[in-house]
Amino acid sequence: MPEYFINTLEEYQRVYDNIVDSKNHLREKEYLFVVWLSYEGVVDIFRALTLYIRCAISDATGEHF
Repeated sequence: MPEYFINTLEEYQRVYDNIVDSKNHLREKEYLFVVWLSYEGVVDIFRALTLYIRCAISDATGEHF
């Protein structure tokens, strides 16, 4: 399973759309929580989104990394 590193919002949107299109497995609540964490300054927005996408891929495929 490849690692995903998100550096721009456009890149995030592209990867997000690809996962949603292929797996239809993402949950809006989790996404909003990640965005909230980033706005609260807990984590950097791109690191948060990268983590979210990795978790979504893990959930969708059953692989853990």
